[in-house]
Amino acid sequence: MKIIYIGTVQFSYKILEKLLKSNANIVGICTKKQSLFNADYRDLKPLADKYKIPSLYTKSINDKKVITWARDLNPDMIFCFGWSEILKKEVLEIPLNGVLGYHPTILPQNKGRHPIIWSLVLGLNKTASTFIMLDSGIDTGKIVDQKIIRIHSTDTSKDLYDRLTNIAWKQMKQIIKKIQNDKLNLIDQKKG
Repeated sequence: MKIIYIGTVQFSYKILEKLLKSNANIVGICTKKQSLFNADYRDLKPLADKYKIPSLYTKSINDKKVITWARDLNPDMIFCFGWSEILKKEVLEIPLNGVLGYHPTILPQNKGRHPIIWSLVLGLNKTASTFIMLDSGIDTGKIVDQKIIRIHSTDTSKDLYDRLTNIAWKQMKQIIKKIQNDKLNLIDQKKG
C-alpha cells in the first residue's frame, strides 16, 4: 500500500517516525517549513531526508502544485494527521482508498481547533483517540476507530497529548492490518 503522509505537528512526526521504523510504504511526505499557527509545530522533512522519501513543503495542501505532486505519486491512501486545513475535493479524490485523518475527541463532540485544550477547559472526564476517513467537512468523516480514554484531574495538555499519541500508534497498527486485509468497518458519526 503506497501512502502519502501529510502533517506538521509533533503528533504527525511521532506517528510517521513509527510508521517508517515499521517499514510502511510512505512514497511522499508533505509538511510545512514553518508554522506560526501550531504551538506543537514539527517539520517532517528531516524524516523524509533520513529515509530518502520525496517531500514537499507547502503553505496550503490544496495548492495545484501539491495536487500534481500527489497525483504523480499515485498513492493508495493519504494519511493526514495534524494539518489545520480542510482538504478540497481534488485532494480527497487522489488516493484510491481515501484519506485517513485523526481527531483527539469523542467525535462528533468537540470538532475543530484545540480539542485537547477544550477537553481540559470544559472539565471533561474522558476523550477519545479517533481516526476518521476525511470528507469535505470539519471532522465529519466516518469513524475508522475510536478509543475512549480517561482524563485525570491532574492531567496537563502535555500529559493528554502524550497519552493520545501512544494510544493512536496502537490503533494505527491495527488500522493498517485492517486496510491490508480489506476489513475496515466505517461507522457514521452519531448526530450530536
